[in-house]
Amino acid sequence: MQDRIVSSVLLFMAATLATSAATFGQIAPTPKAAIPDDAAQQKVLATVIEVYKADYDGGKTLEQKVELAKRMLRDGLTTKDTVAQYVLLRVARDIAADAGDLTTALQIVDQMSPRFAIDSVRAKAGIATRIAHLLRKPDEHKQAAPHFRAIIDEALQSDGYEIAKPLAEIALTSAIHARDRELLRYAMAQKSKVEALEQQFALIKSAFIKLDFRPADPNANFAVGRYHCFAKGNWEMGLPMLALGSDANLAAIAVQELTNVTTAADQAKLGDAWWDVSLELNGPLQQQVQQHAAQWYRKALPMLSGLTKAKIEKRLSDLSPQHQDTTPEPKSTTDPRQVAELVRRKLAGTKWVNSRNVSFEWTVDGRFLHSGDERAWSVVDGQRVRIVLKSHADVLVFNAEFTEFKQLVGSGPSDLRGKLIKRSP
Repeated sequence: MQDRIVSSVLLFMAATLATSAATFGQIAPTPKAAIPDDAAQQKVLATVIEVYKADYDGGKTLEQKVELAKRMLRDGLTTKDTVAQYVLLRVARDIAADAGDLTTALQIVDQMSPRFAIDSVRAKAGIATRIAHLLRKPDEHKQAAPHFRAIIDEALQSDGYEIAKPLAEIALTSAIHARDRELLRYAMAQKSKVEALEQQFALIKSAFIKLDFRPADPNANFAVGRYHCFAKGNWEMGLPMLALGSDANLAAIAVQELTNVTTAADQAKLGDAWWDVSLELNGPLQQQVQQHAAQWYRKALPMLSGLTKAKIEKRLSDLSPQHQDTTPEPKSTTDPRQVAELVRRKLAGTKWVNSRNVSFEWTVDGRFLHSGDERAWSVVDGQRVRIVLKSHADVLVFNAEFTEFKQLVGSGPSDLRGKLIKRSP
């Protein structure tokens, strides 16, 4: 009975995605330009020096240098020449960094990132490291602290521990020089968090690699999903993996959350389920899961009464103050755009092309159950939907146009004209 309910709800979600996929598919990111080669940059740089040299030499104070950087930023954003734009923004960034203005330098990187194929997190970390050595006064260290935090958090999102770890050390040293007890407490906590996450990541790194070759592997999905949800608090990334994972209890809870949980009773039950899971954990992992349970409790609480309400209020009050309300409220997954964002994740895989010019590849991004077949789908780009059909030991994977996807929803593997490309290991 439960399988039929889950099947019906998720099939509805997939059908909803299909009917509005064409509209959603029109939203496509603007391609980033490649970083110009050195020869092209040097040619433009000579002109930049000629135009701005007098202003640079005339800038006797740091404030004047920063104003020049801001002017070059404005000029760079208005020019239509790609090479000139990159050089102007790069020089403006360096001038701001040399002047010790971390805010302006990072803002310039934020302008460069959507336009050019740069590693923005690594660039920001480099600037922060560079400017950290220029900070002298306690107030300067205090002003830099929020930027250090943000860059470290951004690095953690992509598991960039080689960036986050040294910057956490710098942030801690800066907090000591700031002579601010609260900043020091936060910097110490963030450094501990980075080290703990790095240890967790090292334990399941092989599972990440396995997903590149066997993205439907239950054990790997469980390990990586648990890491994303319990360690990092990235539930949108981790829940679909837990739903495909080897732990039957976690898979059932994850599938429940991926459906449309709207009634207070169901929201409270979902909170209870995650709370029970947390009791088997300890330390930061337990706190992360309890905070997630608390989000569902808060959604349900206004409509509850009696003993259930009293229990939930007691659990919420028992949460430590720093974990009272720090994570985003769980999102509804009925909006197809939210569903697409939820299940979309980048996976490498070998590709094939059949006689109908349909590309095939291994990937599982989300799933719904129908007639005993396991199906997975996600938005690949503005034109295609990636689909996985699994029946017994056979797995058929391909990218389909949106128009084809509409026809495929509700049909079985036998209705497809594709060639079987792989057997489940």
